[in-house]
Amino acid sequence: MENTTMKKCAREILNKLSHRRTPVSSAMVLLDSGFCRNDDLTLDQRFSGSIRSILLATALLLLANGCAKEDVPPAAAPVAAEPIPVAPPPVNPEALTLLEFKIAKNQAGKPLLKGSISNASPQTIKLATATFTLFNKKGVKIGTSIATVDNLEPGFAWNFEAQILQEGVTSAKFDGFTAK
Repeated sequence: MENTTMKKCAREILNKLSHRRTPVSSAMVLLDSGFCRNDDLTLDQRFSGSIRSILLATALLLLANGCAKEDVPPAAAPVAAEPIPVAPPPVNPEALTLLEFKIAKNQAGKPLLKGSISNASPQTIKLATATFTLFNKKGVKIGTSIATVDNLEPGFAWNFEAQILQEGVTSAKFDGFTAK
């Protein structure tokens, strides 16, 4: 029912605006009107005097508003802030614990240091090194050996084997850790 009322109102409005009272089927008239016909109502491009006045006033206001503006340079595009790199907290080498170590021989009969180290810190240690001083049977220092590991997770132990390149090594002393 509401749809029927809307159609009646539309027809009345269109009949008041249009100079035609009946639909025209001529293709030339349809092209002339500027509108496509899709029902029994035909529109014309003519506007009543009040609509023409409203459109003219709106156009003048828009033009006047545009001309009154000062030339303002466009705002600079916002620059995304670069994230500030935050250095991880320094790793405390004291969080590393030497659980055991000994001098052993590999399958080829060459000497090496074998042992295990644990990470008691709450963070992953990117690079851990353990340094050992090597001695001969007379107790004379004859070299050093270094064991390294990457990415030692918190709470994990690392079993290492470090090569001994010097001949005659009979003992070793643990010197300390470095950690990054």
